[in-house]
Amino acid sequence: MNAYIIGLRRSGTTILFDTFFQDANLHLFYEPLNRAVKMKGGGSMATDIDFNEKIRTMRQAFIKDQHLKKKISDFNFGAGSNYLLESSRHELPQFIKAYLSFLINSEENTVLKFVRATFLIDQLYHIAPNSNMIHIQKNPIRFVTSHIFGIRDNRLSGISLLKRKTSRVLGRYSNKYEQTDPEEFFRIRAGYNHWSQEDIANYYIRDIAKRKDLEDQPAYIKLLFIWKEFNEKMIADGQKYFGEKFLSIEHETFCNDPVRQITEIYNFLDLQIPKNVIHWVKENVKSPRPLFAAKDPRWEEALQMLGIDLKYLE
Repeated sequence: MNAYIIGLRRSGTTILFDTFFQDANLHLFYEPLNRAVKMKGGGSMATDIDFNEKIRTMRQAFIKDQHLKKKISDFNFGAGSNYLLESSRHELPQFIKAYLSFLINSEENTVLKFVRATFLIDQLYHIAPNSNMIHIQKNPIRFVTSHIFGIRDNRLSGISLLKRKTSRVLGRYSNKYEQTDPEEFFRIRAGYNHWSQEDIANYYIRDIAKRKDLEDQPAYIKLLFIWKEFNEKMIADGQKYFGEKFLSIEHETFCNDPVRQITEIYNFLDLQIPKNVIHWVKENVKSPRPLFAAKDPRWEEALQMLGIDLKYLE
């Protein structure tokens, strides 16, 4: 059994990876096309492991095996060095295709996690056509606020971070985003380029989707559009290429009932779920926080304008 985990940044791919990490029978690779810099804990900070160490080791092994004149950094395909590579369809260089094949065929029961695979699904299929693919997406409102606040829930407030990154004066706020002034939040137009998301949104809207009507919109509308376009692309291509071996899940479903959801995922992969995995999700996967400014009519207006299901207003 081999599998890909795909999804947008800040959508729950890492907590699913962390869950799989508890299973000693799985051979896991975290973001095989990232910069591979030292980084403990991954996106969820649920573990003290530097997942990129394994990526660096495998890149070195691949370079040696293939007698390539490449550096470890040459395998970075996308943000932050070049966000354009994950903003539209680009052919993977042949050496990267060979490297991904090297990874996914290195052991039995191998799982590769990507947050930059929106336009790579056909190529991932051809690299490993017998693999499974799991797509995970977050409620679009949580996705948007996560990118605009730009920090983890247990750190400083996102608005405080924005104050350091933009010239906008947003006032004094506590560490809980529930106390952030919605009027300021919905006016933000710049300064949310964490994980290159602002660059990706602006480029895609202007040069790929060619939506001039969205170019001057606030950040929350642009991010909602990216959420819709990119997730629809991943689901459509996942179903097209992987068929019955494609599974799409919602982050909130996983968080609200992690035991049931992870059991369904293991059934989908035709694997036996270890007891320690069930124990881990019970202890570590928490219910999602409430939606930011949930009753503000601007969310409903934006969802309707972009054709996003109003069910996400909860």
